[in-house]
Amino acid sequence: MRNLTEIFLITAAFFLASPGTASAYLDPSAGNALIYIAVTLVSVSAFALKSIFYRLTGRTHKDSHVSNDIVLFSEGKIYWTTFEPIINALLAKNQAFSYFTMDIEDPALRIRNKLMKSRYIGEGSSAYARMNQVSCKIMLATTPNIGTPGYNFPRPAKAKILAHVFHDPDGVPYYNKFALDCYDSALTVGNYAVPAIRFLEKLRNLPAKEIISLGLPYWDKMYNEK
Repeated sequence: MRNLTEIFLITAAFFLASPGTASAYLDPSAGNALIYIAVTLVSVSAFALKSIFYRLTGRTHKDSHVSNDIVLFSEGKIYWTTFEPIINALLAKNQAFSYFTMDIEDPALRIRNKLMKSRYIGEGSSAYARMNQVSCKIMLATTPNIGTPGYNFPRPAKAKILAHVFHDPDGVPYYNKFALDCYDSALTVGNYAVPAIRFLEKLRNLPAKEIISLGLPYWDKMYNEK
């Protein structure tokens, strides 16, 4: 039996040390997708285990204790033109707030002000999991579909009011179905967006949102610069 075991181990070592040509092909896009899935699973698992640890030990998660009146969530620097005027207005009013972004190159991360707590929270599902732990009175986001079935960003459980900031003049007809159903408030470009929002609320028997006609922040900036 010992000789058979030794022969098996030697044979296995020989094949491992002398690999042949594999009859398989993995294209770059599929490889990148697999790597992204693997990284996301590891990140989400680590965050979940960390959250369980904090609950069992009675400690507070470093994100869950954030309890500002206002939290801004950005998917990246492409939305900086929308958030910059809002940030400037909050700072001018001496209003403390937090800013969370999924883009390490977001210009907001370069702002140094005691009223603004800015943080890069990673990308994909791990970032959404972190946002779900943030406690605040109002969370502003340009992201439609939050909380929509099939979308991997659930409605943040600890945000009392979730407010959508429109970042273009198109309005809800250009959004996906159910895109704003989980929002409590909408900051629209103009009053023309109100009838469509009210129609969908009535159609789906949803609570009436608080609607504020904010305008389009970066248009104001462009007008002032001109």
